Amino acid sequence: NYDVATDIANGIVTVNINRCVTDQADDSTMRNEITSAINTAFEVSAPTEIADHLMYCLPNNTFGGIAYAYMNSWMSVYKDSWCNYVSAQLHEVGHNLNFGHASEGSQEYGDQSGMMGYSYSQNDGPVMCFNAAKSWQSGWFADKSLTIDPNNDAGSCYSGPLYGVASYTTSSADAKVLIQLQSTSGVNYHIGFNGKQGPNSGTVEHGNRVLITTQAATGASMKIANLGAGQSYTITDYDGSGRDVTVSVTSVSGSEYAEIDIMCGPALCSSDDQCDDNNACTTNVCDGACNFLPIANCCGNGICEPGAGEDFNFCFDDCAEGPFELSPTLCSSCFVQDGNMFEVKAKDNALAITTLATRTYAVSGASGTFGVEVWTKQGTMIGFQSSMASWTKIADVSFNSGSWQMLQFPDFDTPVQIAAGQTQSFYVTHKDGGKALWTGGSPTVNTLAKEDESLQIFHGHYNAYLFGGKGAGTWNGVLTYMTDNGVTATLAPTPPPTPAPVNPPTSPPTPLPTNPPPTPFPTNPSPTPLPTNPPTPVPSNLPTSNPTPLPTNPPTPVPSNPPTSNPTP
Repeated sequence: NYDVATDIANGIVTVNINRCVTDQADDSTMRNEITSAINTAFEVSAPTEIADHLMYCLPNNTFGGIAYAYMNSWMSVYKDSWCNYVSAQLHEVGHNLNFGHASEGSQEYGDQSGMMGYSYSQNDGPVMCFNAAKSWQSGWFADKSLTIDPNNDAGSCYSGPLYGVASYTTSSADAKVLIQLQSTSGVNYHIGFNGKQGPNSGTVEHGNRVLITTQAATGASMKIANLGAGQSYTITDYDGSGRDVTVSVTSVSGSEYAEIDIMCGPALCSSDDQCDDNNACTTNVCDGACNFLPIANCCGNGICEPGAGEDFNFCFDDCAEGPFELSPTLCSSCFVQDGNMFEVKAKDNALAITTLATRTYAVSGASGTFGVEVWTKQGTMIGFQSSMASWTKIADVSFNSGSWQMLQFPDFDTPVQIAAGQTQSFYVTHKDGGKALWTGGSPTVNTLAKEDESLQIFHGHYNAYLFGGKGAGTWNGVLTYMTDNGVTATLAPTPPPTPAPVNPPTSPPTPLPTNPPPTPFPTNPSPTPLPTNPPTPVPSNLPTSNPTPLPTNPPTPVPSNPPTSNPTP
């Protein structure tokens, strides 16, 4: 006994069955009776002659749980009000499309970036799509999908923008929306940008980040990484090849796309000049594959070297840890104004704010193009809320966005460094018709809104553009920051010049000329006053004739030449 309305209104048809519903009744009996009633009323042999998929909404207490569906089939079944909740509908129809659950860690439904994770008791939300693995499986984005085989590719497998599925229709024809890394195991890696806009504007977690999930051709997926700007994930020993595959995010452009690099192990080469990572702090070496060896004591080599004078302040790139994120509690019943001003404080360690995301209501509640500026100043904002001259503008970005989205800024040109225990103020403001979402409730300005182990965010003001009227309110957004890794530079400063020679003289200076002074008398002795050899007193042989009684020439009584004058003293 049943009654079926044969007119389908807004996709709904009502079937009345005369059966008593008891706690945990056998829902299979009710399903079969509904199917039979539909077939008879519409004169078909199966409901699939009417529609591809049918959702059976059963009364409360008909079965346990909240909903279920048949894989790769046409039927899904819901208990009472769960038939009204969009996430339950899409989750169960996803099973009809042969989608398995979306898992993370030990939680079977833990991936909340898409509809195959948990379902939510909301009539019209959350507004989000399926994750990259399910989107790939669907085949809906095949013309903007890229397949990479890291076992046959080497070096840079891909470098460029990766768009979110919400940008599928607006991105260029050669744009990439999904990337699959093929694996010989059959469990492939899927890479997607979880852009928080349009049909994905309500993604519950990891909006505007690059997500990596694993999945076989069908079945459950597993989210293994979520990456923001400056982060990377390495799959070590890919398929047992001994090579690593690294996915890196170089920047994030709002909710539209992220710039990524995928390195499939070292690039193959035959000479050093074929290898170049554009890093002055590495040596490019080819040994069949490109290797980039860090140059010691060079800021930018990826190694924090305190002996070379490197620390958080003098070599941020090498000596910072992170990134980390902190967000105040986001509003569900929100207020709208141009912008917000608030203070943050570094706790026990120095840190640096590298970028932020801010929540928007777009232009008059609809999609549109508008600008958002970020200003900052050291110390408190109190007394400076209207003094533009006291602030420095560090970002000015144009966004095209719908409402209730989180707008992600690119990395700041220079990170905003905050010393341990110090306060920094920020002013984030929309312009050109854009509006910010913020939390009301008249909080006390500069009381704590949220903190983690490194950073505190305080309640602040809402403000009219630019540095205009204000009132108490709490900014809605996400701060991304890096922390000091605690390394202290040990390189001593260059010493002052030595007052004396670095090496003392080997011996004290000679007080007199190096060569001894001239002799006080002529170098050659004065002529002897007598003959050099005295005359032989007796001839050796008797003279042949009588000897001369005196010498032939008498000896000179004085020197032939008088001595020179006395030497110069």
